This record gives sequence, C-alpha cells and structure tokens, in this order.
Amino acid sequence: MDAKDEKMNSPEPILSIEDYRKFFGTIQKERNKRTDAFMENKDHLTWRSLAEVVMAELITFNGKRGGDVAQMKVLDFEKASKNKMEMESAIFKNLSAAEKEAAAIHNLVMVKGKNGKHNYVILTPDIKICMNLLLESRCECEIKGDNIFFFAIAKSDTFLKSSKVLRQFKEISGIREIKTRLIRSLLATSLQAGDSNLTPKQLARLGKQIFL
Repeated sequence: MDAKDEKMNSPEPILSIEDYRKFFGTIQKERNKRTDAFMENKDHLTWRSLAEVVMAELITFNGKRGGDVAQMKVLDFEKASKNKMEMESAIFKNLSAAEKEAAAIHNLVMVKGKNGKHNYVILTPDIKICMNLLLESRCECEIKGDNIFFFAIAKSDTFLKSSKVLRQFKEISGIREIKTRLIRSLLATSLQAGDSNLTPKQLARLGKQIFL
C-alpha cells in the first residue's frame, strides 16, 4: 500500500463543538487585540494582521469555503450595505421573529464561489467595523489602488491565502485540526440535531437559521 492509499484509508478527522468554540473564541480575542494594535500604528504589517483575523472569523462564522472568502472583492464589500433586507419588504414580513432579528442586525456580502456559484457571507456588526477600518486605510498601508481583492497583500496584485491564515490560528488556539469542510459539517450537523447548546435567539443572532 503506497502513501496515497494509506491517506485514503486513514480515519476522517473530526472537529468537535469544543474545538470549534475554542478556535472561534481565540479568533475573537485576536480580533480585539489586533484591532487595538492597528489603531495604535497603521502600517502594512498591522493591516495584514487585522485582515488575517477578519478573514478567519468570516470563514469560521459562516462555514464557507476559505477560497470564496479570500477572493472577496472590494466592490463586493462596498455593495454589502445595499443587501441589508428592507424592513417593509414582502420577504422580511414573511420571516419568523428569530429570522427577522438576524436579518435586521447583519449585512450580507455576495461572493463568487466554486463553479461560478454566488454565495452570501454574513457580516456581523463587529466584523463590519473592522472591515471598514481596513477599507479606509488601504492606501496608507501600501495596498495597491488597482488590487481588486479585499484581503489584499501589500504592494501586490494578489490576496491572502485562507489555508495559511487558518493554520496560523489553529496553532494559536492549540487545536489539532481545522478545515473549512469540517467547520461546515460540524455546524450543519449540530444545528440540525439541535445539540449546539444555543438558544433560538442566539442562533438568530448568528444568522444560521436563515443563511446556513
């Protein structure tokens, strides 16, 4: 049996609720710390540091493919406020109370995903604040004006790689494994089984009841 066969027959890694919470909690703490550092000294290093944690939080919170989030365009984000659901719309009126709460407090960014499919990425209020800071300071932090990607690399035309970003926070949090596929599987299974230990109101605030 060669190495490829051994890999195919090895047990599938499992992401537990505890690991997810630890990973997500680490990201939130890092976001607060890196936001403070960025506000104290805005340069390309602190910009990248904040962009990395914002990307990681978006991927983890939404359970989206890393590549979909990483390739978000600046224009995608700028259109986000227009995607906020109008309170008087027919769609909004037909939502449950919990769904209305989620729709009222979040913004959505539509990004181009795998095979050209368009996906919505939920922006929480805290993340929206950080993303506005990043957007407003691109020029002073050496992000090229013609770089179309939101999570841009300074003095480059390309973007941050999600796999490297997630690996960084995996090491900080001390968990064994983190992949977007495992996050999606965990969130879907936990919410369907009702064992996420989150109340309906908390689920609504996470946006999962509508958008997962």
